[in-house]
Amino acid sequence: ALSVGHVISAWHAAAETLSRAGARPPLGKIPLEELRVPDRTLCRQGKLFDIVTAAATRTNCFTKNYGRKVEGAGSVLLPEDQADRLVPVFAAHDPEACAAAGGACTLRVLGLRYFEPYEVAALLGFPPDFRFPPSLPARQRWALMGNSVNPLAVAHVLAPFAQRLLSSASVGEQTTEDQCLAACGWNLDP
Repeated sequence: ALSVGHVISAWHAAAETLSRAGARPPLGKIPLEELRVPDRTLCRQGKLFDIVTAAATRTNCFTKNYGRKVEGAGSVLLPEDQADRLVPVFAAHDPEACAAAGGACTLRVLGLRYFEPYEVAALLGFPPDFRFPPSLPARQRWALMGNSVNPLAVAHVLAPFAQRLLSSASVGEQTTEDQCLAACGWNLDP
């Protein structure tokens, strides 16, 4: 199995190649500091996160609530150099003391961050030429990714239907939606 870091690195390299060649605009990545999990969230719900490193071979499912909710919304990334500190820092974490300290969270030292929307796209199997509209904020990008399906999986599911459809149509012949559905084996007539 490929690691999270390998998938993301390979995807970004391919995307940068497309950008340099002029085939696609640059990614427009979000600054790392904006991806950090806020202290308030760490303080109150830090123990609910699914935390992974770049060496991990799995993440939790990314949902449309990624970046807004914690439990079951997707994984967060722990820098590799902090992996040895994870257990001791969490063991010493006291959410009540954290709240009493005005929100300065002891978990902040771990550098937990959300995955950048393009990193989520890479993990979900989107091709390197995929781009979000530049004006779309990170939360909306995450929501779109959370409502998506792996395009490669969809292509494999639809391939037999497309093949059947294409082999049943004559060259140059216009096909109607009903003909397409019938060629795929769906009969919607009552």
